[in-house]
Amino acid sequence: MDFFSNPIEIVSVFCSLVFIIGAARQKVWAWSFGIVGAFLASILFYEEKLYSESYLQILYVILGFYGWWKWIRLKKQNEQQNEKKNTITELKWGIHVVLLLTGFILTFITGWYFKNFTQAHFPYIDAFTTSFAIIATFLEAKKILSCWYYWLVVNPISLGLFIVKGLHLYSVLGIIFTLMSVYGLVSWLKSVKQ
Repeated sequence: MDFFSNPIEIVSVFCSLVFIIGAARQKVWAWSFGIVGAFLASILFYEEKLYSESYLQILYVILGFYGWWKWIRLKKQNEQQNEKKNTITELKWGIHVVLLLTGFILTFITGWYFKNFTQAHFPYIDAFTTSFAIIATFLEAKKILSCWYYWLVVNPISLGLFIVKGLHLYSVLGIIFTLMSVYGLVSWLKSVKQ
């Protein structure tokens, strides 16, 4: 397979790159690129029989609209109050325990379903990255700092899937996403300290 042979992959990767850079810099416009990138990725992953990943991308589209709306709302609230308030927050550890348990339960159920009722490739690994990416995206939309810790686990595992499936551009994107997760965490930590 030629590195640049799939136009859907090319456009999706480009949009996803713009999204992660914009999100790490807390830019509202980033969500529009995330939505387009996720929609195209849902088509690509379905064709590659990574069904959990494909459905995850559809959820990204939905969560993208939620994140866009939420960040616009936070920005307007700050403008109305005429201040530059830090909107990044954190959750209590007990909530993270619940999120982790939920993620593992979703992983098992989704992986089991796709293993037994479809021809999915790597159903449990695909289900793991999907379940925890949903959690990470929801936390990111709510500007919860620890979203980046979830991404630091999900992105390298997703990278492995992309490499095995021969999705070359997504493999490069997986490396960039992993690095951008570090950047996003550092950037948001600096914002919190200010």
